[in-house]
Amino acid sequence: MKQPWVLIAIIALSLILLAFGIIITFNPHTLYAGNHVTLSHDPNILSEIRAPGGLILLSGMFLALSVFIPRLRTLALTTASLLYFGYGMGRVVSIILDGPPSVVLISAMAAEFILAVISISVLIARRPKRTHAL
Repeated sequence: MKQPWVLIAIIALSLILLAFGIIITFNPHTLYAGNHVTLSHDPNILSEIRAPGGLILLSGMFLALSVFIPRLRTLALTTASLLYFGYGMGRVVSIILDGPPSVVLISAMAAEFILAVISISVLIARRPKRTHAL
């Protein structure tokens, strides 16, 4: 790989997904308390919370795997881009429909859009350069 920052970015993006995937899947009460949300112990609510946590965790694992298997990088980075952008867009929809959340969640939205831009930038940087024949 010619650009070492690409590999560093992939590692950082995967670690973020892994960390949030683990905490949402295995300890959602802690994360949500930090967002000023009190979760009940209702198994139905927790199932709805943990399911996206599992998706985030597996996406992080897939992106981390792409560090060692380069042919997976394009698909893994596309997955990360969609996941980060999707969460950011979901928060925008929530702001429009429900009103503004806490500053913590506004900051999370900003971070998700920044991480989406980074993911897309890495995808673009990895594209082979085209040569124009005259």
